Amino acid sequence: MSANRAIYFLFFFVFSAPLFALTSDKHQPVLIEADQVDMSDKSGISTYTGNVILTQGSIRISAESIIVFTSNNKLQRLIATGSPAVFKQKPDEESNDVEASAFHVEYSTKTSILTLQQSAQLQQGSNMFSGHKIEYDTLNDVMSARSEENKKQRIQAIIQPESLPGTPQ
Repeated sequence: MSANRAIYFLFFFVFSAPLFALTSDKHQPVLIEADQVDMSDKSGISTYTGNVILTQGSIRISAESIIVFTSNNKLQRLIATGSPAVFKQKPDEESNDVEASAFHVEYSTKTSILTLQQSAQLQQGSNMFSGHKIEYDTLNDVMSARSEENKKQRIQAIIQPESLPGTPQ
């Protein structure tokens, strides 16, 4: 791919597709920084490797590798891998960031679902869920967690009680 086509593709991709459709972030451009990128217009697949950081508004994903899948120059899904890959976002109307990590992270623009697999953790404030697989609906702020089949690992949840009025949080 020529340098001009790669730049055009990157700018079109960055400015045309929302990543996570929350009101605070969906109108922001996507910025991806990496040590290396391999892009294919024909397949619609771009692979970013080496200390990859993806940001869009309050969203930040850091990973060793992020593979971006596009169709008609629109983001369809992405896969981030790392030791672990880390997702962070400040949701609407919430005081605490949502922080998530796993060795394998996928996001689909069709469903707005973030899927975390392999040592998955999802935390907001002092509440935390961990397990083999966690699915987080970024539009509706809904989470489900599953343990690995045929394993003794179970889902772990830490849910803090609400503070009483007038007590420190």
